[in-house]
Amino acid sequence: AGNDISICKGDSVMLHGTGGSGFVWSPATGLSNPDIAAPYSHPDSNITYILRVTDSLCKNTDTINISISTDNPLADFSVKYSPSCEGITATLINNSTNANTFHWNFGDGDTSTEKNPVHHYHSENGNLITLIAYNAGGCKDTFVLDQTAIKPLDSLKFIVPNIFTPNNDGLNDCFISNLDDGFINCFEMKIYNRWGRLLFTSTNPKDCWDGKNKGKTCDEGTYYHIAKIKDKEYHGSISLLKQ
Repeated sequence: AGNDISICKGDSVMLHGTGGSGFVWSPATGLSNPDIAAPYSHPDSNITYILRVTDSLCKNTDTINISISTDNPLADFSVKYSPSCEGITATLINNSTNANTFHWNFGDGDTSTEKNPVHHYHSENGNLITLIAYNAGGCKDTFVLDQTAIKPLDSLKFIVPNIFTPNNDGLNDCFISNLDDGFINCFEMKIYNRWGRLLFTSTNPKDCWDGKNKGKTCDEGTYYHIAKIKDKEYHGSISLLKQ
């Protein structure tokens, strides 16, 4: 029957009987066929099989122990998206336990073996992300996160203040968006007065309008901004106060 075997939970193993023409394995628990030389065993727990071998003249008995690994890996992860002009950057947070090697499939043809990879998607759509986690004994577990219905760019929140006070007191002196440098190649901001005169323009989302035009602080009042991010456009107003 061979040497004792340790297998991963949920796996199968082929048993091997030799030296005769008739074979009977017992118990039949977990066996594909207890009356052949090489059945598959798929046990739910540790088990000892007894093999009885016969031929025309003799009979013999052997045993084999099948043990189930109790230190199985558990694959798990979460993902954070950061939109940019070029697409979406996904930061994968690996929460797997009892695992030391990993294989990622990002659903776009790219893979990784890093523990916590960062992957860039050129598409703005979500993907089917798969993680296979392995332990030192070769046991594995798979976790799949279906993100195909998610469009991270749609959840982008463009935030600007509606009031600012450019008086150099260090508090709310600046009209600036919440976007980072990842949008520097697809961003445009324009600010107008109520008569439609352009006062400020920038293609850097971190540029600040200090309330000035040609070096002079503008009057108190309401001003209007138009921001473009790729093919999306945002309109709003801003109140400039002098305090």
